[in-house]
Amino acid sequence: MKKIKKVILMGPQGCGKSTQAGVISEYLDVPYLSIGNILRTAVKKQTELGKKIEPIINSGKMLPDDLVVSLIKEILSEPMYRDGYILDGF
Repeated sequence: MKKIKKVILMGPQGCGKSTQAGVISEYLDVPYLSIGNILRTAVKKQTELGKKIEPIINSGKMLPDDLVVSLIKEILSEPMYRDGYILDGF
């Protein structure tokens, strides 16, 4: 039976979350997701959610939790994350 591995890294900018996420991802053999990268990609691709968050990001404000959670739920529903993931910056 395969164990499901889900890790969420939290901390201030520059504390090494991404560095540690890469190491842990490799060790556990699970994908690594950066919330910042996911948000930038949604804006770049002009997805429905990307269009909603772009003006908020451009204004320098924090995104509402419901928008971020919606995006994460959508992404984590993909089959590749079924057995686990490392989530950086939530």
